[in-house]
Amino acid sequence: MKGNSPAQNARLFALVNAAMGDAGILAWEQKYIHNFWRPVVGIREADGSMGPVGTAATTIGSECDPAWLPLGAPASNSTRKNGTPAFPAYPSGHATFGAAALQVTRLFYCLDEGPSKGDSEFAELGIVSDELNGVTQDNRGTVRPKHTRRFEKGLWGMIEENGRSRVYLGVHWVFDAFIEKADHSMDLSRNIGGVPLGLAIAKDVMKASETAGWVSPVKPNPS
Repeated sequence: MKGNSPAQNARLFALVNAAMGDAGILAWEQKYIHNFWRPVVGIREADGSMGPVGTAATTIGSECDPAWLPLGAPASNSTRKNGTPAFPAYPSGHATFGAAALQVTRLFYCLDEGPSKGDSEFAELGIVSDELNGVTQDNRGTVRPKHTRRFEKGLWGMIEENGRSRVYLGVHWVFDAFIEKADHSMDLSRNIGGVPLGLAIAKDVMKASETAGWVSPVKPNPS
């Protein structure tokens, strides 16, 4: 980050890596405790007559769509098919990793922990993903366009949109990331999904670092 000393950057990178390491351990522990099906299975087998343990019936319920297909996690720089990750859905690892890394960054810069106003310091930060960078190819060999993305709520907006992103691909349910309120905003009062898990991980990592005597840097300069 511009404005950080080498020591401050080293500490930030260490915190992010520690948070993401814990995210991988804890999210995958929970995945195999809950063992919850992905949309491609849940939507196809929502009726009791469907699937390998289905029982005989004369009709298929309206909530079941045997022909439903997700867009799938996009295959990059290969000829593999887009697919659904071959492990349980809940909680979303994608949401857990993102929340842990981004929230520990927010705490590192002493930003407000709440979601109400976001992070104005990072609102103009432009991000280019590895998938939409004008170089990466899809599984048909077509180069994907380059797109620079900004988030009005800064790092907090990134946490929310990162959690939702896999839903649009059809490989996650919304609650794999967080519970929604009636207006579709995040309801973090309920400890459900990868985002609350990632936030808790970030808090624990930062607390451990403070106990070790690390000092927080000055206000961020993300330009």
